[in-house]
Amino acid sequence: MLGTEEITDKIINTDNETETQKHLILFDDDVNDFDFIVIRLIEVCKFDAEQANSYTLEAHFEGKSCIKKGTFDELEPYQNALARQNITTEIQ
Repeated sequence: MLGTEEITDKIINTDNETETQKHLILFDDDVNDFDFIVIRLIEVCKFDAEQANSYTLEAHFEGKSCIKKGTFDELEPYQNALARQNITTEIQ
């Protein structure tokens, strides 16, 4: 049986994990063509072609797509690499 302190620690740890969880959002744009985005997602994010295509379609039809989850520090290199390719993303 867990004591009160153990339960409290688990709740605190869960809350901290939730706070650090961020999303890398890919936005649709009128500049880049579909295939360019797919290829860059494969290169930068190491997605397979089906994943990259799916995220690109979602961004195209919905305006945005969550392509990765993680901490800010984990997502920032992906965001920077995509930005160098003029692909619009945001960490939220």
